[in-house]
Amino acid sequence: KAVGVGYKDWVGGDIGAMIISHATGQYARGVFTPSSPTPGATFDLELTGTNLFGPNAENARDPTYWTQRIKLVKSTQSCKVESPASVTGLPCAPIARRVRTDQGEVQDDLYTICGKAPQVASQTRLVFSGIRVAAEAQEV
Repeated sequence: KAVGVGYKDWVGGDIGAMIISHATGQYARGVFTPSSPTPGATFDLELTGTNLFGPNAENARDPTYWTQRIKLVKSTQSCKVESPASVTGLPCAPIARRVRTDQGEVQDDLYTICGKAPQVASQTRLVFSGIRVAAEAQEV
């Protein structure tokens, strides 16, 4: 929809959170620091970007920005699956989802309710503390 006279197909609104790569300085998906944590060592996971919903003049008294959450899954997995057993410090609880299909109702668990608020939250930076990813055996 047009938002002004003479401007066709312009849309206003929030672009959402944008994560910036530390290596390139460009916007990217799935970029965080450290990019390769030491297996089994506890670390702080940091995301930098824009619109990360930290406190600002508009929401300084609104604590909802602390509802930011993060989840680590394998690159081949959907975010709805349970986190790998090798990831600790970022707990996610299952919720039952019921879907009606032609064959009847189907129920599955979605692991999308995740805990642990960030230790640091700002418009440009989120830090999640106490995360550990253990080494996993790989198929050869």
